[in-house]
Amino acid sequence: MLIQLLTNDSPDVQASAALALAVISENLSSRDSIKEWGQFYYLDLFLSYYALARIVPNVVVTYVMRSIVMQDAVRSVDSILTCAPSCEVSNLGGIEALVSCLADQREEVVANAASALTNMGQDEGLRADAQAKGVVPALIEPLRSNNTNVQSKVALAVSAFTCDAESRQEFRECGGLEPLVLLLHSGNDTVRRNAAWSITVCGVDEPTATEICKLGGLQILQEIQTSVSRHSPFIEAALQRLLDSNLSAKFSLYSHLGPGNLIEDGFFDCGKLKQGTVFMTLEEYYGQEMNDKRPILLVNAKTAGEADVSESNKTEELDSKADTSKSKESAPRASKGKEAKGKSKAQREREEKAREEELAAQREKEADLQGAERPPFSPPPDPQLCKYVEEVTERILPLPSTRAQVLALAQFVSDKMGGRIERGQVANFSWELPLSQVRYELRSNVIPIGRVKAGIHIHRALLFKVLADRIALPCSLTRGEYNRAWNEVMLPDDEADPTAPKFPPKKYLVDLVHEPGALLTPDTQAAVSYMKL
Repeated sequence: MLIQLLTNDSPDVQASAALALAVISENLSSRDSIKEWGQFYYLDLFLSYYALARIVPNVVVTYVMRSIVMQDAVRSVDSILTCAPSCEVSNLGGIEALVSCLADQREEVVANAASALTNMGQDEGLRADAQAKGVVPALIEPLRSNNTNVQSKVALAVSAFTCDAESRQEFRECGGLEPLVLLLHSGNDTVRRNAAWSITVCGVDEPTATEICKLGGLQILQEIQTSVSRHSPFIEAALQRLLDSNLSAKFSLYSHLGPGNLIEDGFFDCGKLKQGTVFMTLEEYYGQEMNDKRPILLVNAKTAGEADVSESNKTEELDSKADTSKSKESAPRASKGKEAKGKSKAQREREEKAREEELAAQREKEADLQGAERPPFSPPPDPQLCKYVEEVTERILPLPSTRAQVLALAQFVSDKMGGRIERGQVANFSWELPLSQVRYELRSNVIPIGRVKAGIHIHRALLFKVLADRIALPCSLTRGEYNRAWNEVMLPDDEADPTAPKFPPKKYLVDLVHEPGALLTPDTQAAVSYMKL
């Protein structure tokens, strides 16, 4: 009867019937009944003003003239969609219908369409089909709505459709991250929660996490985290996801990297930053003029040849485009020169002026094209660090035990950073002058870690962590005060008797400065003096 009422002439009856179906469909047995009756009756769900058709649980969705009940119709779709066969929903235009509803002027329609799409996103086939039909770009504009219901539903839909790298890239390039980050300022708890969850999903890969940090998302999350009324587990999860995807920011703000935080190429240490400080990118640091502040230590185990491959390829593409445009210009210029012989001087001057204007416009267009297609920033290579990685992989990785690897790697790092320093003589160790010389040679505040030949605690601890991660040797990195830093490892007892009882691994600090390879037990006097001035 309710399905039949959807074809009633009265819009009020149609709206009430659609709303009743939405409520009834919350019961699983009722959904089955709707599916069974839907094989014989047409269900008008008023999805838009346009001629759109789709299937909801074997029920044909046709467009009708009455649009005033659209919000109830989409809500009905949302409620009973879970029992619809995905192939039918996709083949008969259901996805396009809901995506088009995201651009509707009525906020209730947009909110309910976003909710229905979120439910569809749980099905892998429907999600892939919706992504192919432009659901990700379509979700961006509703994020800018002033309606909190729309904001919360659309933000949740973003999390459902940005769960793979391609969709996250599309969302990022279409400018969706900016309105999503702004939703963190919302005073509505649901909006803030859903926005934080979407950031948690989007922040899986480093490029997206870096872009969110540039837009101020990291600072906003830190601010909310300190608030008693606005803090929530979703905010904490989003903050941790951004930090885990951007280890440079995590180490600068929190001064600690755990064994699971593996340092990769592109990591840099800009020193300790206060909470809430804007975190700059490596490109921004690299573009600064030389100063007397602490240098930025860069990890990028690539040779000059590897770093130049991608840039040279892109440069060749730009040059080929420029040559093609020049050849196109030269051909008509030669033909016009022959025709100009029989023309008057005034005509030739006018044509020459027109050609010059055309060439100027063409050059401007080429300059804009080159600026738009400028290759992305590539960190400077570090061939010396590449050699370190090769040596460590060849000499230390084959060692039989974790303890032997730790001792050998500690000695290796000490040798590369100026050797052993006597206790109490760190202040007399000359490391600042060689570092300044390297900075002057590079004409930059960014120094690859492989170029540091005389280093103290912070330089040695960073290099130890980098090399340990390359050979799968678990260790942490912690920053202290006054350029102090240390590494901690978990090692089992070295028992000569194989029949002796086994105990859980113990935590040790690795001495890289005074007695390279010595393992210091935490809370002992030796460990405390190593960590503090």
